[in-house]
Amino acid sequence: MKTKYDWSNVPTRVKFIATDSNGNAYGYEGEFKPYIILDSMFVGGNYVNLNMTISFDDWRDSLEERPNEN
Repeated sequence: MKTKYDWSNVPTRVKFIATDSNGNAYGYEGEFKPYIILDSMFVGGNYVNLNMTISFDDWRDSLEERPNEN
């Protein structure tokens, strides 16, 4: 299954990843219901800075739930 991110080094507690308009990726724990603020990033819940920079044509397309590993 093709994913937007390489999940192999992401902590297992992270259930979603989203990237802001600067390309900085953040991981979110548990259920994530985002809302948009300042038209530049997803906000909602506790996040983990993943120290990853990813380029998207539109950062709004960056949200991804951890793939099912079955």
